[in-house]
Amino acid sequence: MFASPIRPHASAALLLALAFGCAAPGLPEGPTTGTVTRNALQRAQEFYLYPDRLDRRVMVGALDALESRFDAVRFEAEPGSDSGVLTVGDDSVRVPLEDGIEAGRFETVLGGALHFVAQRLPDEANRDEKSNLELIALRGALNALDRYTTVFSGRGTQDFQIRFSGKLHGIGAQIGRRDGHLTAVRVFPDSPAEKAGLKDGDAIQQIDGTATGPLTVGEAVGQIRGEAGTPVRLGVLRDEQTLEIEVIRGEVTIPSVETRKLEDGIGYARILNVSRTTAKEFRKKVLALGPLTGLVLDLRGNTGGSMTAAARLADFFLEEGVIVRIRNRDGDTPQGRAMARPGVLLGAQVVILVDPSTASAAEILSGAIAPLTRVTVVGQTTFGKGLIQRVMPLPEENLLKLTVGEYLLSGDRAIHKKGIDPDVLLYPVSSENLGILAQAPDHALAYLRKPGEDDLFPIELATSLLNGSHDEALVGVQAEADERIQRELLPYGITWRSASGLLEPLPEPLEISLLSAPLVGGQTASVRVRVTNPNDFPIPDAWAALAGAAAYLGNRIVALGTIPARGTAEGELEITPSDGLSVEVLIAQVRVASASHALQAQRVVLQIQPHRPELEIEVVRLAEDRAQVTISNRGCCDPGFVRVLVPGALRTIEKLPPGEPQTVELPLTGKVEVISVLLAGAGVQRRIEVPLPADRITVVPPAVELERASWLGRPQVRVRARASEGLREGWLALDGQKALYVAWHGSADGFLHADLSGGDQNLTTKVETLSGVSVIDSRMVTAD
Repeated sequence: MFASPIRPHASAALLLALAFGCAAPGLPEGPTTGTVTRNALQRAQEFYLYPDRLDRRVMVGALDALESRFDAVRFEAEPGSDSGVLTVGDDSVRVPLEDGIEAGRFETVLGGALHFVAQRLPDEANRDEKSNLELIALRGALNALDRYTTVFSGRGTQDFQIRFSGKLHGIGAQIGRRDGHLTAVRVFPDSPAEKAGLKDGDAIQQIDGTATGPLTVGEAVGQIRGEAGTPVRLGVLRDEQTLEIEVIRGEVTIPSVETRKLEDGIGYARILNVSRTTAKEFRKKVLALGPLTGLVLDLRGNTGGSMTAAARLADFFLEEGVIVRIRNRDGDTPQGRAMARPGVLLGAQVVILVDPSTASAAEILSGAIAPLTRVTVVGQTTFGKGLIQRVMPLPEENLLKLTVGEYLLSGDRAIHKKGIDPDVLLYPVSSENLGILAQAPDHALAYLRKPGEDDLFPIELATSLLNGSHDEALVGVQAEADERIQRELLPYGITWRSASGLLEPLPEPLEISLLSAPLVGGQTASVRVRVTNPNDFPIPDAWAALAGAAAYLGNRIVALGTIPARGTAEGELEITPSDGLSVEVLIAQVRVASASHALQAQRVVLQIQPHRPELEIEVVRLAEDRAQVTISNRGCCDPGFVRVLVPGALRTIEKLPPGEPQTVELPLTGKVEVISVLLAGAGVQRRIEVPLPADRITVVPPAVELERASWLGRPQVRVRARASEGLREGWLALDGQKALYVAWHGSADGFLHADLSGGDQNLTTKVETLSGVSVIDSRMVTAD
């Protein structure tokens, strides 16, 4: 890794010197940080759950955050070193990294680093909240402690307070952009907006006479919110009819619970998030369903909220005992325990639906009542967030969200990084990707679902479990799901369920290989799967599937029949790599199963010869609020889906044959600075950014090509960039860490390179031309 910008013609000696930052001077003195950082650090030292983490990682996190935000900034620190090298453009300084955090010293060092960066980024730094150096660095410092500790500012502070409290002062509608139009996405029931006549899907064209086109969503929401009892006039377009709706603002309770009857006696309640008002809302809406013999409690996608509210919800189901208790860094907290109160509100049978997004307060609720014999948990293992955050005010209307404790469920069950395992594990499988059946856990209920459709199977299963005998219902539902899967696999000659299938792990692992010549984009080729069984017994009903980061590997499955004891079976698959963007080395897996029993997965490498896209992009400013984008394919082959977007609007070009330009028109709203063109292929995504012109601009994006190389025996990745108009700058990052930044100062050719460690790494590169056209490329690379 290099700690300073490298010129294309730099000598090896200079590279070695810069690699260790030998030439970097010490950090000059500068102003200390502001009161926001000082207060946040003091609170962390006093209350943070893991005080041993308050060490050098805090400074590293702060400077890494600046690196992620600004192209010309890099920070490099060797593990265990007492300093790191901070580089901005061509200038570098050494920043001390100390094991402990002393508040005054930290403020001085970070303040000096921020001053050093600000002096060299005059056009970018501190021009708005998103580029405020201190807030960026502070968030990075806190995120280095844990992913939940952070600072909210501006609109973020308001949004957090609203989500946590469940209340706001406004009209009671969720506002967003839909195809460029400011739109009432969701009008809350019984809200001032609904009472005034606003409906879902209404396009809001004016707010108190001000056109909404130039406003960002945040600016529009800021104008719509206001003091309770005051009016706001909305100019609305509905079905080509223009309306003016006056709404009297009020205190709005944001709905967090949806309920309905599924069948006679069986209710359904979905909790979207857990705010301070959720328990009261849940009680009211569930009781309104009438007497229930069963309840489906849907917590899928619920990322949590208020721990106190979660305990109140759990209390509706529990007769006695501990619901949750909190342990801080000094042990149990005084009064940090929630107990169930006598008197159960809901004594019916309950099926809880959970998924990997069920977290925090939703896990408290599900985990608290899961031990009840009348409760069945269905779905996938939950997220596993068992930490408690406390929200504290900071100067300048900022908020600190700080991890201060861990919660334990009854029986001292800790779920952090573990989650809650369901009683019935579900394994949803897309009909377009049957191959993942080859890794289905034996104890899971696998079922098919169509992509893009609501997943109703868990609700149907829950209803069946509540309707009769639990075991009989489960067997019946699984039999139906297996039958549907078998019908899909039958054309491939694959048996799904088999009485003779293996149920135990193999004593000796299989030998799996994939035999393939290099694959060419757009051309169909055969690959051969070979599986050798070293065990002294045969493997019946064997089959194999390919899997990887390429859509064309979906449903690439083949029956192998019975693999003899100490014998080999082979099968052939046809693969047609897509034209257009692709990695040259595609990491994939061969997964082998015996009927419905997963046996083994083997990492394999496919060599791809892609046809690189060659585009020309023309952007024409038709009016203040509209732009036209024409994309021409100058290459040999269709690059696949091309997406063109600005904030609030997206257009998709499904086909782009060579020599046939395609034109789309985009609305311009808010502060639009660039038009983005997105391409995607096997293992790679590319974003091309074109500055929005005052009139017209025609550009050919810079060519970006990857090469494999080695230096002093170490594998390297090398990126070559070319642009006839001249290159301004570029950088390269591995696994999120910027490894190199280069200012090319108008050169037509530029190079970026970095060492590869063993295994697979995420590579991101950015190349920018003198006219401001950028190509951001993200892909997986391997040192193999």
